Amino acid sequence: MARTKGNNIQMTELGSTGLTQYGGTVYEEALRQLTGTKGIRAFREMSDNDPTIGAILFAIDKLMKNSEWKVEPASQKPEALAAAEFVESCKDDMEHSWSEFISEILSMLIFGFAPHEIVYKLRGGMETTDKRYRSKFDDGKIGWRKLPIRAQETLYKWVFDDAGDVIAMEQQLPTGGKNPVIPIEKMLLFRTESRKNNPQGRSILRNAFRPWFFKKRIEEIEGIGIERDLAGLPVALVPPSILSATADPQEKATLAKIKKLITNIRRDEQEGVVFPLAYNEEGKEIYKLTLLSTGGTRSFDTSKIIDRYDRRIAMTVLADFMFLGQSKVGSFALSSDKTDLFSLALGAFLFDIAGVLNRQGLPPLMQVNNIPIEHMPKFVPGDIEKENIAVFVDSVYKLVGVGAMVPDENLDIKLKQLLNLPQVLTDGKGGVDQVTEQYLELHGPKATEAVAGVANDQKASRSTSGKATE
Repeated sequence: MARTKGNNIQMTELGSTGLTQYGGTVYEEALRQLTGTKGIRAFREMSDNDPTIGAILFAIDKLMKNSEWKVEPASQKPEALAAAEFVESCKDDMEHSWSEFISEILSMLIFGFAPHEIVYKLRGGMETTDKRYRSKFDDGKIGWRKLPIRAQETLYKWVFDDAGDVIAMEQQLPTGGKNPVIPIEKMLLFRTESRKNNPQGRSILRNAFRPWFFKKRIEEIEGIGIERDLAGLPVALVPPSILSATADPQEKATLAKIKKLITNIRRDEQEGVVFPLAYNEEGKEIYKLTLLSTGGTRSFDTSKIIDRYDRRIAMTVLADFMFLGQSKVGSFALSSDKTDLFSLALGAFLFDIAGVLNRQGLPPLMQVNNIPIEHMPKFVPGDIEKENIAVFVDSVYKLVGVGAMVPDENLDIKLKQLLNLPQVLTDGKGGVDQVTEQYLELHGPKATEAVAGVANDQKASRSTSGKATE
C-alpha cells in the first residue's frame, strides 16, 4: 500500500465510480434500443430526419462556431507570451480549419461524446511534400498536424483499467482490417457530461427520444391514413374455398397474389387494377374488388398532437423559444429571457470544450516542445451572443443622466467598439496619442499617416505652449 513519508495518508484508490460496463461496452442506458451502436443509429436518425431537431442543431452549430476563440497567456512574462503565440500558431497551422474542428466536436451533442485523435507534425516549412512536416513554419517545433474525429459509429469498445478509468478506445473500421486502439493520452475526449466518468456522456437528444418516437409513428400513421382516405380501403371478395386450410397449392397462390395486389394499391400516375371476372353456376361473381371510402372526419387533430411533441422536443434543449409567436402568444420579454437561457447553456458547452483542450491538448504539446508548464496558456471561448447595443446605450444614458456614471475614455472606447466606430485614444487634453488597430484596419495606411500627423502637430503645439508658459 502506497504511503507518503512521515504520515499515514493512503494514496491507493479503493472505490469505483459505479459505471456499468462489461467487456468495454457501457450499459448505463435504461432503454435497450438506445444502448451501444443501436443508440448511435437512433440518435443519427433523429438528427438527420426530424425537421425540428435539425433546426435546433443547425442553430447550435452556427451560434457556437461564431464564437471567437482566444489563446490567453499564463502571464505577461516574455516566455509565457511566446508560449501563447506558439499555441496560436498551432491552432492556425492544421490541415483543417479551427471552425471545422469545432463543428466536429459538436457531434457530441448528438451522440453524447466526440473522440478526437491528436496527430502531431514536425514543422518543416511549406516546401516539403511530406504531410508529417508540412507547415507554415520551419522552426523545427512540434505542432498539431490535425485533430480529426474518430466517428462514434466506429466505436468497438472502451479499454478500462482496474480503477474504472478509460485508458484507450478501440475502433472497428467499416473497411475492415485490424482494429486500431487509440490510447487516451493521444485523444481529446469531448463529452456533454461526465457522470460516473462515462466516456460516452449523454446525448442532448436523449430526453427528446420519447416525443420523437411517438411523433414519428403518428406522422407515419397520418400519411398512411391520408393515402387510404384518398385511394379508399381496398377490399377483395374471394371464394371461401381458397381461404380454408384445405385449399390446394393453386388456390393458395391465387390468394397470395390477391393479397399482394390490394396492399400495393396506390394513387399515382400508374394506378389501375386488372382483376379476374368469374361467375359461379348461379351467375354470381366469384371474385370482386371494391374500395371502401371513409365515413367522415377523424376525431383526432394530428396536427395539434405533432405540434405538442415538437414543442416537447425543443423544450428538452431549451429551444422552445423557436415556437414563440406561432400561436400568437409570447411576449418579447419572454422571448429574450428564453434565448438568453439558451445562449447561457451553449456557453457552458463552449467552456467544457475549452476545458478538454486545456487539460488534454495543451500539456502534451508543451511537454514535447520542452515548454515549462507554468508558461502554458489556455484557450478561452468568446461570447455566443453579442451585447444588445440599444439596451446598453439606453442604460448608459440613464445612468449618466442621474449622475451615477461619469463618461470617461474607457466608456468612449466601449461605445465605439459596440457601434463599430473607429477609435482614437486621447490624452485627455484633446491631443491624439494613439490610433487603435481597429482604426488602422478600417481606414488603411493613408488615414494612419494623416492621424499620426495630427497627433505630432498637437504634441508639438502642447510642447511649445508649455515652454512659453515657463
